[in-house]
This record gives sequence, structure tokens and C-alpha cells, in this order.
Amino acid sequence: MKTRSAARKHQTKAAKSGHNSFEYLFDDRTAARAHAGRRTRKREKSALNAGYVIFLAVMCIATVYMCVYFLQLKENVTSLNRKNARLATELTELQRDNEARYQNLTNNVDLDHIRDVAINKLNMKYASKEQIIWYNSASDGYVYQYTDVPDKDNG
Repeated sequence: MKTRSAARKHQTKAAKSGHNSFEYLFDDRTAARAHAGRRTRKREKSALNAGYVIFLAVMCIATVYMCVYFLQLKENVTSLNRKNARLATELTELQRDNEARYQNLTNNVDLDHIRDVAINKLNMKYASKEQIIWYNSASDGYVYQYTDVPDKDNG
């Protein structure tokens, strides 16, 4: 804003140039008012900008929060993948151990010895054809016996 001394300088300039000093004074005051109006508009713009700045700050905070949340989720996925790989390795080892124990058990079973004990010590015999009864089952699974099997003569 121009001060009074600036207005006087304009008056003297106007006097030297032959112009009316009142016109220069009027022009200076009009210019000062216009400048003051620009300043108030600038303040209004800065007041509007304050809302915009608050909005941007909130958006920045939300963005940072989402980034942190994303990184936490990514870390959770990574840890679950590590745990999954560890469990898969453990499962493979357990299956290997199970298979080795099964092979050890089946290799140690002497079927000839079992047959010899059954026939000689327990007096067991193979079933004859008359003792075998065939049933048709609705499914390919097992047939369960809930009652005694009827004789061929009575059935």
C-alpha cells in the first residue's frame, strides 16, 4: 500500500507534468483500495486453502495408515507362507517315518510262522467248500454279520 509520502510524490509529479493533482490522488486511493481488496481476497483464498490443507493432511494420514496396514498384511502372508512350508516339510518327514515303520513291520511278519502256529498249536484248519457261504452285497464294502448264519438245511 502506498503511503502518504508516495501520494505527495505523485502530486508533485502531477504538478510538474501539468496534470491535475486531484486525479493522481484519486487514482492512488483507488489503487490502494483495490490493493486492499486483493489482500482480503487473498486472505479468503488462504482461508479456503486452510480447509484444503486440512483435507490433504487427512488424506496423507489415511494413505500412511493404509500403507502400514498393507505392510502388516504382507508380513502376515509371508509368515503364513513360511509356516506352511515348515508344516509341509514336517508332513513329508512324518510320512517318510511312517512308511519306514510300516515296511519294518511288514518285513518282520513271518506269514509261514503264523500259519504253522495256527495249524499246529491252535488246531485251526482251512475252511472247506461247504463251509463257505457267498453273499451278494449292495456295496463293494464289507458285509457285517449281526446274527448267526442260517444252515443250508434250515434256511
